[in-house]
Amino acid sequence: MNLTTIQNLKLKWAGIILEINKNTIIVLLITFLLNSCSNRDYLLFEEYKLSFYNWSLKYSPTTQFIKLDSSFKNKKEFSGFDYVSDLKRFLIELNQIDVNKVGKNNSLAYKSIKEFLNKEIYLDKTMKFNQWNSLYYLNIFCDHSAYVASLIHLNKKNLLSDFDIRFLLNEVDFLADRIDFFLENIKYKHRFEFQNEELEKYIQQINDLSSNIFFKEVNETPNTSLSRKLTNLRESIDNLTFWYNRQYEKLNLFPNSISRLDYKKYFHLVSNNKKDFDEILESALLKLESTENQLFDLCFPIYLEKNDEPIWTDISDTISVISTVFEEINNSSYQCSNNEEILKSSQKISSSIFNYSNSYKLDIKRVSNLSLPQLHAFDYFNNQSENFVYVYSSNYKNDRYQNYYYNLDKIIPGDFFIYSHIYDSNNDFNSIYLNKNYFHSFKSLLKRYYLNIDKNQIQPFQICGLENFKYFNVMKILNTKDELVNLINVIASINFLVNNDNPIYTISKYDRLKIVDGIKNNLILKDIFNYKLDSILKFTSLNMVENLLKDSKSIDYEELLNIFYEHPNASLDIIIKKVMNE
Repeated sequence: MNLTTIQNLKLKWAGIILEINKNTIIVLLITFLLNSCSNRDYLLFEEYKLSFYNWSLKYSPTTQFIKLDSSFKNKKEFSGFDYVSDLKRFLIELNQIDVNKVGKNNSLAYKSIKEFLNKEIYLDKTMKFNQWNSLYYLNIFCDHSAYVASLIHLNKKNLLSDFDIRFLLNEVDFLADRIDFFLENIKYKHRFEFQNEELEKYIQQINDLSSNIFFKEVNETPNTSLSRKLTNLRESIDNLTFWYNRQYEKLNLFPNSISRLDYKKYFHLVSNNKKDFDEILESALLKLESTENQLFDLCFPIYLEKNDEPIWTDISDTISVISTVFEEINNSSYQCSNNEEILKSSQKISSSIFNYSNSYKLDIKRVSNLSLPQLHAFDYFNNQSENFVYVYSSNYKNDRYQNYYYNLDKIIPGDFFIYSHIYDSNNDFNSIYLNKNYFHSFKSLLKRYYLNIDKNQIQPFQICGLENFKYFNVMKILNTKDELVNLINVIASINFLVNNDNPIYTISKYDRLKIVDGIKNNLILKDIFNYKLDSILKFTSLNMVENLLKDSKSIDYEELLNIFYEHPNASLDIIIKKVMNE
């Protein structure tokens, strides 16, 4: 091979190598650009999430998990019309970020924020609640007033720091501004008399709080920042009362009735379930009958302990059996409520499932000045330290059975346990957002697991002189009653939304076992008229999980509970994918 040929070959290979390097560089450049774009979306969302989080704490009307020891509290302001404008701006910015490029850990936050924004904008643009839905807002004002009242009570007990007191002052201002804004913008009245009757109840409840708590605080501690702000709030409440008494009836009816399709879209915005209302109603009616039978089966053995079997003629005999058992349960009250023992039992079971080390001591305090019979004030939880829980409630009872069930439902394995777990999940977004589909299904599963556990798995001990496991049959009865009431709630809600049926008549029609008392009736009406669809969400989310257990042969009850525990506040589609190993 001569020198010229060798030189030509060198040049040829040099060209090939250069071409390979050029292609490699192009590939690397494309890869870099793709990664940069992906990284750009991730960084943009991290910045966006922080901005939305801080905005929510300052301007959002409700913040889910604020505790008194929370570092997340800050100055709240009411923004009026700017609130919806801000929501629209946040939605535009969010739509410019690719959900597939924000990272696995951010996917839930992205979808949750988008769901929240779409729902709030839909309420304003399509449902136009601010123009006609007085019940929706007065329910919020009533709950917010009760929240302010509970903070005032804690302040009187010297349980608030200076920072907490500033937070209380902001809450008072926020509520007053929101009532004023409502009065400036409401244009129409409700269509039905039963809605007006509920409206009057809310007005009365708000005035009860204003006269019994706010006025008392102003009188006892005049010339303080709190008393001055409460005086301003009471003036707003007086204006609200005047509006109802003198102006409300003069308003025209809302001319644009909300269509079935509008409500369907609204439900789909807040739910993981995309079924039509008719399908949900059919499922609820079927479940109603089976749950009625289940309640009777649980009550009958207790009835036979002290009574002879009745001669069966019609449903009145069944009603008699159930009412007799509930009467006995309600009459089993005395001053004994070993809350710590109840809590220890439920904690042991919960910790054995989830392998956690947190241990709570329990102190339940009854807030006497909040215990108005018609006001089912929310239960206020305050985690003062790592191992002590104060529970303030206007609904606390000394009845041994009701107290036991209250602990299970509201503390562990119920509300507080789940709230605390979500709140402590090292995700800032989880401190301001509650996925109700997750919450309702997880809570129902936990309670059922606890109440059906083998008694041999529980170390024997007594509560108020009775073996612990002997409470479980009664707890199952109370839990089944709650599930039955929720089904009646679902049926009444859908018939009201779709057909404008009077929910009072619907409740009476489907309460065939006569278990809905005055308190439960008011809670159902509250759920219906505040349009949160909680009863429907609870039913559909639990149905999805029950079907998941039936369809998946590769997972048992405890494994499913652990998936819920390991993915706090997750949407149900994420839970389902984890079960299916997708």
